Amino acid sequence: MVRAQNRRNIYILIAIITLILIGIGYAFLTGDLNILGNARIEENAWDVRFENIQVESGSVEANTPTITNNTTITYTVNLNTTGDYYEFSVDVANKGTIDAMIDSVNITNLTDDQKKYLTYSVTYYDLGLGLEEKQELKSGKTEKLRVKVAHKKDIKASDLPTEDQSLTLSVSINYVQADDTAISVSYPVCQRATTLHQEICEKSSCGDYSLGDTITYGNIGTEETLSIGDAFDCDVNGDGEYNPTNERFYYMSDLNTNNNYAVMIYYNNVSAGIPNNTFGCTYSEQEYTYKVGPETAVLQLPTVLQWTNVELSNVTRKLKGIPSEYQFISFSYAGYAARLLSYEDMTGSCHVSYYTNYPDRVMNAGTLNNCKHVLENTRYSKSENRVDYWMENPSSSSSNNAYVGKEAWYIASDRIGLYKFLGDSNHGVRPVIEVPKSKIKY
Repeated sequence: MVRAQNRRNIYILIAIITLILIGIGYAFLTGDLNILGNARIEENAWDVRFENIQVESGSVEANTPTITNNTTITYTVNLNTTGDYYEFSVDVANKGTIDAMIDSVNITNLTDDQKKYLTYSVTYYDLGLGLEEKQELKSGKTEKLRVKVAHKKDIKASDLPTEDQSLTLSVSINYVQADDTAISVSYPVCQRATTLHQEICEKSSCGDYSLGDTITYGNIGTEETLSIGDAFDCDVNGDGEYNPTNERFYYMSDLNTNNNYAVMIYYNNVSAGIPNNTFGCTYSEQEYTYKVGPETAVLQLPTVLQWTNVELSNVTRKLKGIPSEYQFISFSYAGYAARLLSYEDMTGSCHVSYYTNYPDRVMNAGTLNNCKHVLENTRYSKSENRVDYWMENPSSSSSNNAYVGKEAWYIASDRIGLYKFLGDSNHGVRPVIEVPKSKIKY
């Protein structure tokens, strides 16, 4: 009995000790959780805000912009004379401990009439780039923005307002917590050229030029405006350099399916993605364009591995014949960073139109006076060792309607058009890129 009682006492003592140890362990565990929980609450804070507004010298008089709700700015300004502008810089600072990213950017929409004589933009101050969704603002980082509303300089009198107008404008940026879709604010893909390419006319006549004349291609352009032929240097290979010699592009027009993209054409033809103005290839080895598209010409374009910093907005293009009532197949540029020049790229910028009597042809001599930049490094300036280049569009027929779907259009030394057979190998390939305007410093 005594021995049994002793064993029972020992078991009870062990149980008590075990409960005490469990209690102590639970207390330690609870303490650890509380400490960690308190650390999270104390260390993480959300604080993204506008601050430090500085009005730029030369701006018209206006009321001081007001910051509300941390990331909204409102101001009122009068712009009554061509060339007037109001511009200020503002810092957007992430003073919290949580990385943020842009969810939306909202600026006052100008009316269609106001857009005729006003421009309104919000860009990164040093980069000259527009803001876009998902751009990251890391904890502790500050970005300087430029806000500018300006009265256009070169506008028609009929586009001017008939009376003075007071504009109340706002800028609001909504930030959310960054996730794995956030993107860093990077350098622009394209920036304005500071010098222009030139060639010497080596023929008796080069359009408007004579033998020995200097031909200058493109324009330096006007800040915040994209115009036909504006010259840009584009870091297509992503090495951080803007080489004016072999990374020169010219603005053609906005993409006809998305005006947030700019269409830009390269200064030279290419062979396997490398500049080459003597190489020629066929458009297609097959008989009908409406079946295949530029299947052999596409092989010479820069691949996505060569030009890693640009990509097409849509790799599948619907090839549209000329005349427009003829529809052709969809064609894929998958694997390539550029495409061929289309007739649609030209009509909005070069004022190309059909012959009246030959609807399957388009105007030739003089048509490209507004677009000389598409003629650089062609037979426009020099007859020898230069090739024309294919366009994306197939030709619907020849003048006698005998070769339906067997021809394609091309850029010649002074004109667009005059179809060529698909198997003609005397034509080259000239890349066209599509760049989001938010990634162009202009």
